[in-house]
Amino acid sequence: STQAKTLFPYTTLFRSYRERLARARLAPPGSQICDVVHAFVAASVHALQHLDRDLDQQRVDRVAALLADARTIFVVAQRRAFPVASYLAYALNRLDRGAVLLDGLGGMLHEQVRALAPGDALLAVSFKPYAPETQAAMTAARERGAAVVAITDRPLSPLRDLADVCLEVDEAEVLDFRLLAATMCLAQALVVVLGRRLVDSP
Repeated sequence: STQAKTLFPYTTLFRSYRERLARARLAPPGSQICDVVHAFVAASVHALQHLDRDLDQQRVDRVAALLADARTIFVVAQRRAFPVASYLAYALNRLDRGAVLLDGLGGMLHEQVRALAPGDALLAVSFKPYAPETQAAMTAARERGAAVVAITDRPLSPLRDLADVCLEVDEAEVLDFRLLAATMCLAQALVVVLGRRLVDSP
C-alpha cells in the first residue's frame, strides 16, 4: 500500500522469498531437496574458487594492520549480510579486540555510530542492493575520524568510495538467493590473519 511504502521506504527493494521462488526456474515444484542442495553447493564451490584465485593479499594485510591498530573495532551490516557481521564481532572479541556489533536495535544505529572516534575502525559488510543504513554508518565513521574497512561484492560497489580499504567477494547466487559461503570464508580467514598478527607482534 501507499502508506506502507511511506513508512518503510526500502521494502520495495526486497522481494519476499515466496516471490523469489515463484520467479525461479532452476527448482520447479516438486524438486527434491538433494537437487536444491546440489545447486547451492556447486555455486558455493565456484564462488570459493573465485575467492581463492582473485583475493588481493596486499589488501588483506592492510585490513589486518588497520584492525590490529584500532582501539575499538565496530562492525556493521544489515539484512542478509548481518550474519557475517555477527560472526566477526564474536570472533574479534575472542581475539580480545573489544569489537562492538552495531545492530541498530530499536532504531539506534545512528546513536551507536556516534561512539566511533579517531583511533577506532569500522568494519562494514554490504552487498547489492547495498543497505543505505550501512553506507550511512560508513559516512558517519569517516566524518568522526575512524578508519573504515568494507567487505562487498563488486568493483563498482558504492562502499569502495567510503572505505579506506575494500575486500571484494564475488558471491554465488542460486534461485535468486545470494549465498554467503565465500563471504564467511573470507571473514574467518581475516580473523585468523589478524590473530596471527597480534600473536607475532611484540
